[in-house]
Amino acid sequence: MKRLIGLLVVCCLALSAGPAFALKTGLAIKAPDGREILVYSDAKALVVGASTYDNYPPRPSAVPESADVATALRLKGFSVQRLENPTSAELRAALKELALLHGAAADRALVFYYAGHAMTFTNKDGSLSSYLIPRDCPGKLADPANFDRLAISLEEIKSLAAEARASQFMLFFDTNLSASILKTVPAKPEVLTEKSASPVRQFIIAGEPGDSLPADSAFQKYVIQGLFGAADINGDGFVIGSEMAKYVRVKVSIETDGTQIPHFAMLEDSRFAGGDFIVSARKLPVDKDDLPEIDKEKLDKWLGGDDEARQADLGSQSSSAAARPAGSDIPPTPSAAASGASAAQTAAQAAGAAASVASTAAGAAAVAAAPSAVGAASATTAAVGVAATAVEAATKVAAAAAVRLLSADEKPSAELDAERQRLDEEKAKLEQERLKLEQEKDLIAQQKAKVSEASEPQTAKTAELDQLEKDRLAVEAQKKELQELQAKLEAQQALLRQQADLLKQAKAQTGPAAPPSAKLDMPEPVVQLRDLEKVYSRNPEIQAAESSVRSLFKHTRKKHPDLVKDRFIDVGDGTVADKVTGLLWQKDYSEKGKKQTPDEYAARINAERLGGLDGWRLPTTEEMLFLYLAVEEGQQIPVKIPEVDVGLWTGDPTRFENIDEAGKSKVFVWKKDGLFGTSLEARGPYDDGRSYISHHTKLVRVIRTMAKPE
Repeated sequence: MKRLIGLLVVCCLALSAGPAFALKTGLAIKAPDGREILVYSDAKALVVGASTYDNYPPRPSAVPESADVATALRLKGFSVQRLENPTSAELRAALKELALLHGAAADRALVFYYAGHAMTFTNKDGSLSSYLIPRDCPGKLADPANFDRLAISLEEIKSLAAEARASQFMLFFDTNLSASILKTVPAKPEVLTEKSASPVRQFIIAGEPGDSLPADSAFQKYVIQGLFGAADINGDGFVIGSEMAKYVRVKVSIETDGTQIPHFAMLEDSRFAGGDFIVSARKLPVDKDDLPEIDKEKLDKWLGGDDEARQADLGSQSSSAAARPAGSDIPPTPSAAASGASAAQTAAQAAGAAASVASTAAGAAAVAAAPSAVGAASATTAAVGVAATAVEAATKVAAAAAVRLLSADEKPSAELDAERQRLDEEKAKLEQERLKLEQEKDLIAQQKAKVSEASEPQTAKTAELDQLEKDRLAVEAQKKELQELQAKLEAQQALLRQQADLLKQAKAQTGPAAPPSAKLDMPEPVVQLRDLEKVYSRNPEIQAAESSVRSLFKHTRKKHPDLVKDRFIDVGDGTVADKVTGLLWQKDYSEKGKKQTPDEYAARINAERLGGLDGWRLPTTEEMLFLYLAVEEGQQIPVKIPEVDVGLWTGDPTRFENIDEAGKSKVFVWKKDGLFGTSLEARGPYDDGRSYISHHTKLVRVIRTMAKPE
């Protein structure tokens, strides 16, 4: 059935002041009533390639591959700005220029393409946060504050895309990112309609966190081919965003055997619902011979192969949809979220199995008759090739696992140690396989000797010897390749060990420090005072307690004069240690004029962890008096002493015969005429009857037992 809406491309081609192939173009579609609907009048693109980093491994192919993307976009009529190895400030400024300056025109199309490193982290609530990594960005574990400042979050890019006024905005990420903050949608091409020209924000991301990205980008190759018409799946002369996502997802997942699966997402915003990014599927706006600055061989690759073969390839994916889960548009593949360690182990096991096949083939050759030696040697060589291929796969997957492990800044060191030990074991296995291949080489040499001694015609014997020599050289080449792969694996192991050491150092530096008071060399206390609250109901009771404390103080001073004289230690963190009683005092007391109960003040001090400690409480009457009797004797102490006629609350509650509820008011100790004394307050001045710090300038200080030394 023919489409109801016809499509018309209005291209305004003119040479710009830049390179000879920098073209300016616009795009429009025709509505059923004949109206021409402008999709955009011109198109801008920002293409970023990041190959070198100050604190991360290089990604050598990112800059040259992004340069090819920039050339392809210019050939499609985009005005392109390129950034190579940008700093955080450069990348952020360029993004804002694209979205807010160039994106201020509503009749404009924007494209952002990024090739480089990215990191994804799991937040405390289980959500994921993804970041682009500029050249000067530090590791999150080594410098979390500057990482948060310099890394470019996907959330920030999402906000800029939403703020831009440009009608169409497509963002390509040739890296691993989580699209959890976006609306992930199936990569199913929609039919081009008048609604397709509506504003749209679309994202195509090369892989999920944990996917294995090849050194030479498959994503970049198929994005370029898609732009030049390969993604025009329905052959209507246009490539729309959903077609591009379908094409790239299928082609990349097949080429990488499912280790990399691109995904497609949009902004979850009603302003951008229903639209689809649109470019012309026309291969070139001019004849390719008129483009002298372009590598013609590379251009031919971009323009793609046979269209029918391409359609058959994509069609085969659709025809097998019935055998796959609903919503799936790619062949069943192993879980891309499988850990790098498991993948590396599986690949190493495959290498061992392949080497075993080689060993079996060579053993059979050793016992066979001389005429079959060539076949056995060939089988051995083939098996060796399988083993080397498997070892190479193991190395690549192990390298990907190491990169993922380096990205996980919050992994515990024990897990890193286990991963390092496992890789060491895999290295030992690979060494065993190398020795097996050496044995196969010797076996081939023995077969060559047997062939030379056989009584066959000289011509046949020479042919067999030549074949055996070729087989021997093939084994030598496989051996060399295995050694190179082994060296790569060792380099990855060294990088992993270095990361583990850095993690241990960081944890050692950030471990909890003991409070200063716990480091004091304190003697055993010589006085044990009552530390539990006691209810006082009459003044004679408190006067008797005061008399008892005075007697105890005189006895202690007489028995331990030196200790009493040098009784206090200023810890330096707002606390004072008492060597006689083993108590730790607050050096200062509460501020005046704030309506607060003594118990509320003690709770606040605990929350603030005075001296790095909790467990603070109000002192008993006996503890408070024993502290201030030293001042009464004329001793200079580091504890701050209040003014005359200013009382200090204790933790001991009061109760009188006319007050039913005990504990609303408390005993206080105060200084008058140079002496310290005690007094009971029957009831606080407020309606609730409680004692407050602000009443009659009565204050409070807290106390606790000494922290145990380290």
